Amino acid sequence: MSLIRTSKTGRAPALRQPREKMQDLVEGYYSTRQLNDGNVFTRFDDACLRRENGLDVTDGVGTSAVVALSKATGVKGCEAQFKLGLYKPVDRVRSRRMLAVDEERGLVVASAFSDFELDKPRYTTTDGTIRETQDKSPQARENIDIFKIRNGKIVRVESVSVFQPYGMRSPWVP
Repeated sequence: MSLIRTSKTGRAPALRQPREKMQDLVEGYYSTRQLNDGNVFTRFDDACLRRENGLDVTDGVGTSAVVALSKATGVKGCEAQFKLGLYKPVDRVRSRRMLAVDEERGLVVASAFSDFELDKPRYTTTDGTIRETQDKSPQARENIDIFKIRNGKIVRVESVSVFQPYGMRSPWVP
């Protein structure tokens, strides 16, 4: 039996990702979320899970704040939902900020605002299906996201988000 040496709390040095690589994965995530036309600008683990305010939004049952429950997709997983363009109502992801990067544990904490103009509550995903948002008025969502990264891929995203007035300025960006 061989042992891989790790620190008391982290992973083997060979399994760690450099800070810049981890930040690029997170930036790619936000770019994918903003464009959301089926193109993916980051790398997801096949088993990637995203939770928002404690709810699994990648389980395919439609618990996302974006998709109306009556229009749930059945599509599971981070990458599959982005390839479908499920979050198309996001007009812009702005005021992105990396708050902490822990190379040893493979964690990145970031914040961003997502704007939803919602002038059209219906939208078409990449499979040609017309979907509907559950919210009907413009808003912003302020997120604090924790990304777990392993082997150069996003494995998990834990997000806490709160509704804000549409276009609200970030306290982090002048």
